[in-house]
Amino acid sequence: MSNLWNSTLETGVEKIDKQHKELFSQVEILRERSKSDRIDDTLKFLANYVVMHLRDEEMLQNQRQYPKKAPHN
Repeated sequence: MSNLWNSTLETGVEKIDKQHKELFSQVEILRERSKSDRIDDTLKFLANYVVMHLRDEEMLQNQRQYPKKAPHN
């Protein structure tokens, strides 16, 4: 688990919290790999994962009629 993640960042939505934790984990990996020359794979993963995560988050906001959706757009 990422050293950057903590429980105050939890949304209470399991799917979104799991994805947020993965994003934080990958940032930690990127921080470690930036000390070497192996960051390309992590950057590619993050680019794809962020797109998927934001799509899922928006879908859930729409499904639940999230009242604070507008500031997220």
